[in-house]
Amino acid sequence: MRHLSSAVLARCGTRLLLCSALALTALLPLTAPGAQAADKGKAAAAQQGAPQQAAPQQTPAQGAGADTATRMGTTDPATAGTALSPDPASLRTGYVLMDAKTGQVLAAEKARETFIPASVTKLISMVGILSMAPPDFRFATTLTATGPVKNGIVQGDLILVGGGDASLDIDAFEELVQTLKDQGIKGVKGKFLYDASALPTIPVLEATQPPEVPYNPGLSGLGVSYNRFRIGFDKQGKPVGLEQPLSLYTEALPATLDKSDTALAVHNAALYAARTFVWVAERNGLKLAAPEPAGSTTGSVTLARHLSEPLAAMVKASVYHSNNVALETMALAVTAGKSLQEAADSLRKITQTAIPNVAWGGLVMPNASGLSPDGRMTPGQCAALARFAGTATLGNQPLKPFLPGLMDNPFGIPDGYLNSPSPLRGKSGTMFYARALAGVFTAKSGREMAYCVMSDDQVARIRYDAVPFDKREADATKLPARDWLKSARAKEAGLISGWIETN
Repeated sequence: MRHLSSAVLARCGTRLLLCSALALTALLPLTAPGAQAADKGKAAAAQQGAPQQAAPQQTPAQGAGADTATRMGTTDPATAGTALSPDPASLRTGYVLMDAKTGQVLAAEKARETFIPASVTKLISMVGILSMAPPDFRFATTLTATGPVKNGIVQGDLILVGGGDASLDIDAFEELVQTLKDQGIKGVKGKFLYDASALPTIPVLEATQPPEVPYNPGLSGLGVSYNRFRIGFDKQGKPVGLEQPLSLYTEALPATLDKSDTALAVHNAALYAARTFVWVAERNGLKLAAPEPAGSTTGSVTLARHLSEPLAAMVKASVYHSNNVALETMALAVTAGKSLQEAADSLRKITQTAIPNVAWGGLVMPNASGLSPDGRMTPGQCAALARFAGTATLGNQPLKPFLPGLMDNPFGIPDGYLNSPSPLRGKSGTMFYARALAGVFTAKSGREMAYCVMSDDQVARIRYDAVPFDKREADATKLPARDWLKSARAKEAGLISGWIETN
């Protein structure tokens, strides 16, 4: 089990103890011998441009007991590919429905085949993060100086030190600047430096995704506004910054920018945060030099500190909003991982320990957020996660409230309440040619159920990823992908709505 990054601990000024052993209650008896390799032949299918043959369809296990559940492990996935414009009738879907209390499997289809989980992966990260750090832990962002304050002037350099706070925003910068002003500070004699070394610097979350989209920025130990720059357009159609001047955006505007865009990804997160802080300081009357990396320079005097919300609240909001940056940043912080893959491996191992009676073979987790077409999970594994999330407690935190409340009309859309009373809860995962939804619900009979429904077309996804970024908005590429997602959501809604009525 890994500890929080020592740099994060040092910046937060809190000694963090690992949580006690994970709760091992409410485990799914979904086991099978051996682990199978995931996605054999995926690359070959892409190169040959021909779909693989689908595996035989599995018969739903109505009312199946522990024996049926024991046989549901992991098999090689059926990658029943289509052309770039797929036939919705050929949709490949797997699912598992079970009694949340007993683990009895009531229905299953393709339970051992692997699918692309997308953001349902965040359930693994949720369990792992809450297992590795106390729920009341807070990340700290500090302002330090290399010299004392005399007559309102900092006699040395001022350093903005990031502590891995994924939720840092402009209001927090306003608070830090106001703390300086309250001390009578009105100037800095030396440089303005920034320190993002609490976490590794990562320029982009997922290389297969367009770099300019707001869900695919970079990250580091210092960032602001989830490393997104909000953008709008004036009456002449020229881009403008909505929260900050456009001049603060540190990158060239993408060639594909149009009026439908509302935000841009920031890839040099630390520099952008530092430039934003200078802007906030100056509009509050505190002039600072252009920011520079701190390097080995450290401050000897702490002048101001901002603390994040408690970790549990941050995780809950991140799962609700499916915030990639927040989950990846917290994953790096709690695991001390040096890469997204290393952090994801740690979270995966922790979660597998928490839910041991599951055939975990074939699970592939490239990162903590699920922003990857290479992730793989079976409906059996997914349902195990859903059942654990709906029944278990970690660090005195029941996990069920961390699952977003969903509406039944339109089906599966979050109901808008972070503390929802909805009897239907779940985490969705969505990308072109991949859709998943997993969670718990109270059936009409009052019975508590756990479920997972997954659909994908892995060959179509490979072909989509081969399309150049600047060609993906073409109707020939985009419209079939949207039609596929519409069909997947409809099938998902039909299955779960039927289960709610009949169980």
